[in-house]
Amino acid sequence: MNFTILIIDTTSISPIIRNIYDSISLEHTIIEVSGSEILTEACTITHLDYIIIDSDNESYILKLLHYFRKRWSYKHIPILIVSSDAIIMHTEKLSNFGVVEFLQKPIDEYLLTYSLLYTYNLCNVFRTIKGENLIFKKKLIELEKLRIRTISLAATSQKLAEVNALLELQQQQIKEQQVELIQSKRKAEELLLNILPEEVSRELMINGEANPQFYKKVTVMFTDFVGFTRVCLNKDPQEMTKELDTHFSYFDDVCEEHYLEKIKTIGDAYMCAGGIPIRNNSNPFDIILAALKIVKYMNAVNQEKIKRNEPVWQIRVGIHTGSVVAGVIGKKKFAYDIWGDAVNTAYRVQSTSEPDRINISGETYMEIRNFFDCSYRGKIYAKNKGEIDMYFLNGIRKEYADEHDVLHPNKLFNQEMAKL
Repeated sequence: MNFTILIIDTTSISPIIRNIYDSISLEHTIIEVSGSEILTEACTITHLDYIIIDSDNESYILKLLHYFRKRWSYKHIPILIVSSDAIIMHTEKLSNFGVVEFLQKPIDEYLLTYSLLYTYNLCNVFRTIKGENLIFKKKLIELEKLRIRTISLAATSQKLAEVNALLELQQQQIKEQQVELIQSKRKAEELLLNILPEEVSRELMINGEANPQFYKKVTVMFTDFVGFTRVCLNKDPQEMTKELDTHFSYFDDVCEEHYLEKIKTIGDAYMCAGGIPIRNNSNPFDIILAALKIVKYMNAVNQEKIKRNEPVWQIRVGIHTGSVVAGVIGKKKFAYDIWGDAVNTAYRVQSTSEPDRINISGETYMEIRNFFDCSYRGKIYAKNKGEIDMYFLNGIRKEYADEHDVLHPNKLFNQEMAKL
């Protein structure tokens, strides 16, 4: 199958793509044009499988996206944006343009290869479905011809009614089978996306497996409710489970807001990490901001409990930055997990924290010290780890905090984060 790629405003990426396709012996055609030729319709291309836009200008990129998505022939073609501007990754403007991917400069050939192969396989699937639809249409035409022929030969109205009913039933069954096929595929993909990160899910759908990856800088956070077992003794298990679900659901929302990956819950412990599966330099800051929100939320919950004379749920938080291996292992009941000394250290940092406090390791402190106010605790003994430099996180430094909410970063903070 020949794979046609349109590349806009770049020449540097073309040799890389050719090398990738030549190395795996896949037929391909690369068309290179400027964005002005596209927007002025000086260049018209009838068949495309993939569009790559190379630009750092956000408004220019949006113009091209509007152009392609308003034209039926380009409406469903996957688009890859190559840019050196990291901010565009978080903009909500791209969510209205269908399948749009982002690749940051300098170009990672591994990620580019992954994107090309994924789109190539996606194109194959679309063409297969299109071919199956043509077959179904031919069958429907044949059934319609059979119905007309039967009507002309039928001797009685009863016979005609029976034949018509049978044909209509067959037509309805074919349509229902088409709908069921599409719905089953969609449900399978949604289920996979609910239990695994999107990048890992795609790799599994394309290759049938997802190899574990090494990550040099990841920040891991553990939370734990102090005296949870003691509180459980005097409460109904179903009520405890319901309340725990309420709190963990809030934690999930905070993780999603700060681009963190929830790993798992273990009893009353919650584990998440930043910098996976998409590598970034901001993960220590993302985790710290999430931790501040979680502690603030639990403090508010406990204030209401005190008013109702109910037992409070004091939270203990531990954070550490280091290297891990992350991925999916096994063939059944897939679960995304992380392994490494950094995970064990993060857990020990949490276990040596105090109620309603955020305890961070020296490694995390070195990453965030210029933006957050911390108190040095000294070298604290941690089981199986020895003595570790630990700090209590007090909050955002005044110059980087919002004047109305000291736990929320201001515009200057966000500008500094954009430089990472």
